Amino acid sequence: MGSRNTLHSTLLKAAGACVVVPLAWAEIEVRVDEPAYTFAANGELTLDRDAKIVASEYALAEQLRPALEAGNYVRALRLIDSSAQAATGEPPSAALLLLAAQLRALKGDYASAIEDYKLALVQIPQLATAHSGLGTLYLINDQHELAQRALARAVQYGASDVQTYAQLGYLNLRLSNPWSAVNAYERALMLEPDNEAWQRGLLSALSAAGHNVTARTLLREILESRLDDASLWQQRANLALMEDDPLTALASLEVSLRLGDKNSANRLAAAQLHLSHGSRQRASELLQQNLAAGELDVASLYPIIETLRVERDYSAASELLVPLLRSGGLSRAESALAYLLRGKLARDQGEQQVALGSFRRAVELDPTNGAALVALGRLYVGIGDVGRAALAFERAEVIPEHARAALLGRAQVAIERRDYTTALKLLREASSKFPGEASLDRHIDSLVNLTTAVAP
Repeated sequence: MGSRNTLHSTLLKAAGACVVVPLAWAEIEVRVDEPAYTFAANGELTLDRDAKIVASEYALAEQLRPALEAGNYVRALRLIDSSAQAATGEPPSAALLLLAAQLRALKGDYASAIEDYKLALVQIPQLATAHSGLGTLYLINDQHELAQRALARAVQYGASDVQTYAQLGYLNLRLSNPWSAVNAYERALMLEPDNEAWQRGLLSALSAAGHNVTARTLLREILESRLDDASLWQQRANLALMEDDPLTALASLEVSLRLGDKNSANRLAAAQLHLSHGSRQRASELLQQNLAAGELDVASLYPIIETLRVERDYSAASELLVPLLRSGGLSRAESALAYLLRGKLARDQGEQQVALGSFRRAVELDPTNGAALVALGRLYVGIGDVGRAALAFERAEVIPEHARAALLGRAQVAIERRDYTTALKLLREASSKFPGEASLDRHIDSLVNLTTAVAP
């Protein structure tokens, strides 16, 4: 009997070994409030030395001069559209198309401006100003890949203005090319070293490219003049987490929160860090704020409550779980997860009936919740209801991530029924499906010895 009880106990532990309780701070998301980048086609009119008007446009140029000098762009565009060339259908020069495109962009007629830029590039494909203007309009229209290609061509053909570099930096970062973004932002900062937007863009690009040392140095310089900017402290926290420095991340997040950071994800991140490296009371305060605002879901709370449960802080775990159970906005799957947590907490505190009811409710709400089925099966084994335990484990076995625990649970049931042949078969099946686990081999050896000992 002693061998049977020992094997039963070790199988219970082995079945639970596949459930990994994540540390609350292991996967933390810090939301960085990026500055709003505004790109507009309202700069100064730009000529291009590679584009010249033709002789037939000289008279029009004389008419355009006073209108342009007076800033009367509406009249200038009207003159272009009513010119003799437009009336006869004679194609305008690349220079006139370039001017018309800029005037249409200033008016907000981006589609027509894009067409004029394209026509200008048909005549002179290396016209850098047209590529730059085209890239800006594509960017304004959120056509990021087209914008990136146009701006890259602009640089290829000689564009070196700060706006082109800054736009390329922004686009390269958005299109997951942070190394090119770093280069573009650095060039923009060479021309405008004090531009806060380009500094922040470079900081984001360095962080995305994994250049953490350089990013930290730049961030330190920026913070010297803007200590009250919460988004910079968010970035500092983000960099600290990348370098596995949770204490700096926590301190930075707390500064960000004091400066008015209202992002629920950052409150959650700070709470997760407090659970392992700070104040559990402060963690609870932050989580309660999210709960009160309806900004915390079961999936986010699950690893936190599990951590508290494993550390036997049942009071703190219950304080977080009870509001979830009382809320009416949970899906069936979320409610099932909440009841699974409730069952685990009750089971650990010896409240067997509460645990049993909670696990049953979890399975009713979500029949595919394998963790709840396995927990229910184990509890049934513990109270001697091996029939219901077998049914729970059989249902869990069809769920791949819980198949191992379910097979071991079925082996427990077989041992309880003294059906050692079936138990041995199930353990061997588990060992075959999940090779490389020495603990299963030891269980098989123990069961073989037990079977031999009780054989007639």
